[in-house]
Amino acid sequence: MLTVIGILSSYSCHSSAFFRTSLTSICTFLTMLGMMITTLISALLANICANTANVLSKRATHTHQLSGRVADGCTLHIKLNTPRHHFHVFFLSA
Repeated sequence: MLTVIGILSSYSCHSSAFFRTSLTSICTFLTMLGMMITTLISALLANICANTANVLSKRATHTHQLSGRVADGCTLHIKLNTPRHHFHVFFLSA
């Protein structure tokens, strides 16, 4: 009688451990799956944002170059010899 109770007691203890181990395994798998999905979605969003920034930076660079050309066309050219210029303006023009 003692051995039967010992076997049943041992069986119920092992079945409880097996159930808990299986439950832990399932929870671990679901946690890993959730983390992987979150990581993949984050990587996808990072890729989309990087591609958008790349397109916008090319556009900004092109716009900056065009603006620079317009600014170059609108600037005044300064003569380096200012005293000579004043001499021509004041004395030779009068």
